[in-house]
Amino acid sequence: MKPLYRLLPWMIAGAASLLQAQEALYEGFRCPPAEARPFVRWWWNGNHLEASELVRQLDVLHSAGVGGIEINPVAMPLVDRQPSGEGLTWLSPEWNGMLGLAITEARKRGMIVDLLAGTGWPFGGPFIQPEESLQRVQCTVTQVLLPARLEGAIPMPGGPHRELLQLRLVPRHATAIEQVLDLMPVLDAEGQIRFGQLKTRLRGGEYLLYAVTLQNQFRQVGQGAPGGTGLALDHYNVSTDARSGCAGGGPTPTPPGTLSPKVPTCSR
Repeated sequence: MKPLYRLLPWMIAGAASLLQAQEALYEGFRCPPAEARPFVRWWWNGNHLEASELVRQLDVLHSAGVGGIEINPVAMPLVDRQPSGEGLTWLSPEWNGMLGLAITEARKRGMIVDLLAGTGWPFGGPFIQPEESLQRVQCTVTQVLLPARLEGAIPMPGGPHRELLQLRLVPRHATAIEQVLDLMPVLDAEGQIRFGQLKTRLRGGEYLLYAVTLQNQFRQVGQGAPGGTGLALDHYNVSTDARSGCAGGGPTPTPPGTLSPKVPTCSR
């Protein structure tokens, strides 16, 4: 066993190290880094942007202890007094210039900047093609009483841009899957049901007609800033997500203006 005096330097060094760690911890709470401070969403209403006002607001946020901002371009609220002049077009060279200024000034103040991948919600824009737009599947059920003739138009959900996926006729009190009739093979080119072509003879009674349709182009960008309105994108379409971009990518292969090197290009 070593004498106590030989362990004393190690004990002193350990105590000093512990004290330094405690001081660093205290200092971190007293003056936390940007990533540990509150973040706020910074609404760019109507893209009515002025360089001096952006800098002033950053000073206000920084002095309040805010560590980061999330820039969200959005439409001007209708309930507010409308400012004079037109707002900047989203992703235009002028808008990108204001974004670059905001990023530069925020970083001077040690703040972190985040940028939404779009404007409004759901994301989208004028660059979204119909096949890239948000999709949905709907099912409508129509009560049918036989032996009344069923020749005629198919009951379809309202709205354009629909594709019929399934059409089934089910006895109201069906007890087996074999009683369900597929009507897709007896549709003519005009979308009329030709029951005379059915191999199964229908009995009189109550039936339920199920129509399942796929629809796109039914949803627009909501509250989009100038230049960001249009069809909402299909978030489950990988190619659409890639074209819509992320921070710095932009929604088109060659967006007007450039954010680099202010914002790094998104990598997947």
